[in-house]
Order: sequence, then structure tokens, then C-alpha cells
Amino acid sequence: MSMPCSVAWTPTAALSRTSSATSPACSSALVGTTRSVPGVAADARPSTISAYPPGSRGGQRSRRHHAVDLVKATPGETIQQLADALTADPPRHVTAVEVAGPGFVNFRLDPAWLHELIGTVVDAGADYGRSDVGAGTRVMVEYVSANPTGPAHAGHARGAVYGDSLARLLRFVGDTLVTSQSVYIDNVLSADSNRVEFYDDSNTLRTNLYTAAGTMAFNAVLQGGGSSYRLMFTSPPGGGNDYGEAGAITVNDASSTPITGTISGSSIAFDYDYDGNTQGGYAGGTDRPVTLIGIRPGYGKFAVATGMLTRSKTIALSLVAETDRVYA
Repeated sequence: MSMPCSVAWTPTAALSRTSSATSPACSSALVGTTRSVPGVAADARPSTISAYPPGSRGGQRSRRHHAVDLVKATPGETIQQLADALTADPPRHVTAVEVAGPGFVNFRLDPAWLHELIGTVVDAGADYGRSDVGAGTRVMVEYVSANPTGPAHAGHARGAVYGDSLARLLRFVGDTLVTSQSVYIDNVLSADSNRVEFYDDSNTLRTNLYTAAGTMAFNAVLQGGGSSYRLMFTSPPGGGNDYGEAGAITVNDASSTPITGTISGSSIAFDYDYDGNTQGGYAGGTDRPVTLIGIRPGYGKFAVATGMLTRSKTIALSLVAETDRVYA
């Protein structure tokens, strides 16, 4: 029993990307035959023909039709020539050709082509149908847009399913195509930025690098114009870089900016890349002793305080200086 099939014919001039369910041998034979039809302009000859079996259940069969539009030839003339050529020398798996009015042609495939396709599907396994159509393309898929402070509704559930499915399809059509499936939480407080963890699609736990934070307090005589402060590592690994030595190291904040400047108020906040900072030969993610120094000539004497940078958002350092008395 033959299988009805519809034809999608793509002229060379219009070809972009075409996927096919037809066996390569059958598709190649059909292309070769149609290119031999006389009176067809070169740019209207097909570069690919894709044939798809119609949906069927039980013994029911139906047919779908695709119009074939060939430049410089009437639909009726072209289709009849095509049907005659296919009937005279039918390609492999083609069992019958039927003209169905001007501009339409139907042909029937032997079920053997589908049987042969089974082996291809089995061999390819989960990669059957995979393509590189999206290679080199970057796509960001963001979902689900649900406000955690408001009520959830059915649309959020639909968005999760739709977004996940779309992301999976995009990954399937291009190994260099980039997608992102994440939960985005807006307006996270700095103090909470390291308290949220996510599992990616491979079930790997992802946590932001820990950013420690704290404050440096200064008494009144140190505050104001002409003052300065600096936070330094007390005793890093290696030699010649301890506090007080020529190679002493100023601590960088989370943006790699040295923690130093004018003492503009009673308290100055700072942050610190606890997991990523490797200054002075330290390993990331380790506690480190630090020394805070400050001075305001003519008002506050040079002062020193020590402390520890830890995995904390509440690090506190305090610098208290004696009054720098100036005698005439």
C-alpha cells in the first residue's frame, strides 16, 4: 500500500534553510527529475524538495498540497511536465504521481522510505533532528516574569513551561547558540546578595562570589579636609610586603579599587571580594588580618587600628586618634 505525501518545492532564488523528512536518496532523485523539466528558468529550479507524510490514524489517510510556482511557465504546463517525467522514470520510493488541478501535484511514497528512516532515527538517538541553524547566534530567554511579592496565577505556570521548552529548542538547533534560563530577583539588598543560591539545568549549585562588607569609623578629630585613611593587609604571604615594610599592600574593594581616601565623615562603608581577592599571594575565600591607618595633620594624630576581613557583611573597624595640638 502506498503512502500519500505532500511536496514542498523551494526554488533556488528563494532558498534559505529547509529541513526535510524525506530520505536523502529520494529527495536527491526528485530534485534531479524536476531540474530536467524543459522550459523552467534556472532560478526557479528547486535546490531542495521536502516531502512529509500527512498525519493519519488507523486506516485513515489524507493529503496536503503545496502550490508549485515556477517562473516563465504556467502552473498547468509545468505540473503536467513534472508528472510525466516522474511517471516515466519514478525516483526510488515513488509509486504514483497524480495531477490535482493546475499548479498542484501529489505523489505517493512506498512505506519502505519510512521504514528506512527508522534506522536513521535509532542511530541518531536523542540527537535526531539536531541542527546548527542557530550556530553563532546569541539569544537571551528570560522567564518567568512573576513578581514574588504578588499573587501567582495560571499565566506564570504557562510562562515557565513555554520558556523552558523554547530554551531547550534553541539549544537543540545550534551548539554555539546561547540561552539563559534563570530566576531573576530584582532589588536584592546588598546584605542579602550572597544568601540566594540557584541550581542550573545540570543540577549544579551556583552561588555568587561572596562579597564581604563593613564600615570604618573615625572620631571627630580625623574628619575633614587634609585627612587621609588607608586599609592595608597586616602580614600577607611572602616577604617584604607586611604592614610597615616597603612593599606593604593596600586592600582593594570588590571593584578592585584601593580602599583609601579622605575621611569625609564619621563612618565610611566598604566592600571586599572575599572569595575572589588573591592580593599578596592569599588564596581566595580566606580570612585576612588588616591594619587601618589614618591622620589629619593639625587636628588628629596618626592612628592605627587592626581587624580581620571575614566572610561577613558586618565587618567593623574603628580608628580613634588623639588631638594633634599645634603650638605657635
